[in-house]
Amino acid sequence: MKEERIPGKEALVARWGTRAIKRWITLILWAFLFFLVVVLVVWSVPRIWALFFG
Repeated sequence: MKEERIPGKEALVARWGTRAIKRWITLILWAFLFFLVVVLVVWSVPRIWALFFG
């Protein structure tokens, strides 16, 4: 089976290179992870506070 070439993807790879794309993907993943941690902390802090000082 021959792999289909996607023009948009090919242009992206030609302009940025695969390494840059991988860097962006990891950056987005880390940002998402950080966002999740922040949300979790903000959500849990009032409950922990209420548990100890409520």
